[in-house]
Amino acid sequence: MAKSKSIDTFDAKIISLTMVRSLLLLGIIMPLLLIVGCANQLAPGGGGIDTVPPQITEVYPENGTLNFSEKYIEFTFSEYVDKRTFKEALFISPAIDGNLETSWTNTSVRLYFPTALKANTTYHVTVGTDVVDNNNRNRMAKAYSYVFSTGSKIDNGTITGMVFSDKPSGVMIFGYQINRDTIDPAKTKPDYISQVGADGSFQLTGLAQSKYRIFAVKDEFKDLLFQADQDMIGVPTKDYSISEMDSLITGLNFTLQKIDTVKPRILTALMTDKYHILTTYSEDLKYEKIKSANFSLVDSTSLKIYPVVDAFKGRGKQKEFTIGINSTLPDSDKYFLVAKKLVDENDNVTDSDAVSLMVTNKPDTTAPKLIKFEPQQNATDIDFTKPSFMFGFDDAIKFDSLRNTVWLMDTSKNIVPVNFEILDDASFKIIPTSPLKSDKNYRVAINLRRLPDYAGNFLDSTFTTGYKMINELDFTGIYGSIENFDGIEHVILQLVPDSASTLTYTEIPKKDGSFAFAKIRPGKYRLLCFNDKNDNRILDKGFPYPFVPAESFVYMKEVLNVPARWAITEVKFDIKELQVK
Repeated sequence: MAKSKSIDTFDAKIISLTMVRSLLLLGIIMPLLLIVGCANQLAPGGGGIDTVPPQITEVYPENGTLNFSEKYIEFTFSEYVDKRTFKEALFISPAIDGNLETSWTNTSVRLYFPTALKANTTYHVTVGTDVVDNNNRNRMAKAYSYVFSTGSKIDNGTITGMVFSDKPSGVMIFGYQINRDTIDPAKTKPDYISQVGADGSFQLTGLAQSKYRIFAVKDEFKDLLFQADQDMIGVPTKDYSISEMDSLITGLNFTLQKIDTVKPRILTALMTDKYHILTTYSEDLKYEKIKSANFSLVDSTSLKIYPVVDAFKGRGKQKEFTIGINSTLPDSDKYFLVAKKLVDENDNVTDSDAVSLMVTNKPDTTAPKLIKFEPQQNATDIDFTKPSFMFGFDDAIKFDSLRNTVWLMDTSKNIVPVNFEILDDASFKIIPTSPLKSDKNYRVAINLRRLPDYAGNFLDSTFTTGYKMINELDFTGIYGSIENFDGIEHVILQLVPDSASTLTYTEIPKKDGSFAFAKIRPGKYRLLCFNDKNDNRILDKGFPYPFVPAESFVYMKEVLNVPARWAITEVKFDIKELQVK
């Protein structure tokens, strides 16, 4: 029995060792099986790219909740989203003192308030379109907004409108209660905030009864302040009041602009040869307003002043401009280039500025070359009704005898009478004295031998280029009438092209509201109407501070696709939003 017992014990040990080995083997194999099993459950590769934007599917508290007293709010998304973009896209107004604490669980996020909310206050919460999903970085299609109140009522004031921009998504709407002496969006954060959707629309809700000034701001730093050096801004046409009897304001339209109040400065002056000085500036100038009289050259040793004889853009890059002199300067003296009345593209004017100049007496031996053509050479779609032809050189030239140097001819070599317009010291425009003929060819010839630069260099050749006028039958037109026209003065209509290759057309409607755009190029257009209060035929965009209201405007909702040889008639354009409520 003892022997048998011994054998049984030995067998048991063997069995135990076998079981242990089996279990160990299972411990290795089972995870592998699980991995394989999991791998088999994955979706097959090569599927379509996720293009569905994330959405907010649930919020706490619900929209319109009264007597809210919790210490947190909560959002649930349709998919996993980038936490950082959510944080940057969240806006609560009135503003919360301190920083919100966030707690994420799957696709839900809870936000804890650092301090108690204000009593009897309506809060407006917005999650903007900057939120993107984790899967394919899809942005929210439109901002999500809702309101709740810590009191027994919801402030229901609402302002809606559109921002017209190539990329309106992400533009912020800043709302300010007019209960302070000044409203400067560069120094004061808004009382109410919303964000523009991908289609340009916005809605500012939960507004208390008060008077408001609204701005649209492309807030690059997301600091809720307008910074002119980096942000674009849309200025309203007036201030708006929310009252118990009038709690809804619609039809606020904004167009964005860059505000520039900085005067331009001359930065450098480099003498490239004894006759030319290449100048650079802190920003682009209105070069058509800059002439040789804006400059002078001062010898600081003898105090002698040398005149500048020409000024032109030439081959200059952005922020560059060339000026010329015809005096030989002693290279032993020290010189300063003085610039006066520099005008930038936003009409800021520098009274006077100066930079030092190193002199060179290197000769100018290069002949001037034609470098600019408007229209381009050999263009075939020129408007024969109001044609003009611009030619620009890379150096200043002597325009003493253009009438004996430049000719416009038809195919029979008949000379067409023209006038000349000098644009700057290196470019000029040819303007026929009467319309040219439809669907006909013309040629411009320029005797370059008669156009020397101030050093006497010239090209010993004749330049020629051909142009073909558009066929009159290819023109089209848009005809229609304005609705809700009565009582609005200074109305201007513009056809604004979708493509840069098409012109903008401007018309004044008749007293009965009818309008006609005749002889326009085929293409896609937006019909714009604005209240031109100062009669300058330009949509003035206003100024944020000191506040200058913008001129009111409205776009027709439909894009007009105008084919060649086929006019669009009976267009109805409702401009009631010019009388915005």
